[in-house]
Amino acid sequence: MEHLKAELYSSLGRTYLAKKECEKALSNQEKALKIRLSRLPPCHYLLAFNYTDFAKIFLFKKNYDQALEYNLKALEFRENYLLPDHPTTALSLHYVGKMYYKIDDLEKARDYYLKSIEMIKKCLPPSQQHIAPKILEDIALTYGYKSETALNYRLEALKVQKQLTSINYSYLARIHDNIARTYKSMGKKDDSLQYHKQALQIRKRQSVQGCTHEGTSPGV
Repeated sequence: MEHLKAELYSSLGRTYLAKKECEKALSNQEKALKIRLSRLPPCHYLLAFNYTDFAKIFLFKKNYDQALEYNLKALEFRENYLLPDHPTTALSLHYVGKMYYKIDDLEKARDYYLKSIEMIKKCLPPSQQHIAPKILEDIALTYGYKSETALNYRLEALKVQKQLTSINYSYLARIHDNIARTYKSMGKKDDSLQYHKQALQIRKRQSVQGCTHEGTSPGV
């Protein structure tokens, strides 16, 4: 029964955060954590979900140092409890990297991003690596837009995105735009134009498909 109460408090906390009511979100997450700490072993992996929820609240409040602290706690619990290479641990590595990026520690951000993408590639087939393009784009961001290395990571992100079983076409267009921006920063305007045009074509196709679906009645 107590574990259900803990889950309820966690759910309430997430709902309040979605409504931008941070103090109520924090209060409910604290109640959930208190229950779980009283009933679970000290290093149980379920506690990592609480710490991730705390991190999201502090991220929303732009308190990046505390968000980093809670993401590091969540990562520690997952590394200790789960298999050495696990998708959830890879996500934690990515979150930690994002917090280091927020506080302008690009080297540490890159280090965690690289660990994250390496783990994702080990534990998931290419068609299921849905978070991989975002991680690769984040690695590229640590190099800026005038770097051949950044370009290579963005091109890899594009390749991975095209291999997924379920393609996010909005994000696919965004990757094309970022590649175009990188080429432009490197002085390669023809390549930049090519990728901007491809991004535009993807968005046009999306728009047409959206109109088609809206105009189709359920019985047709």
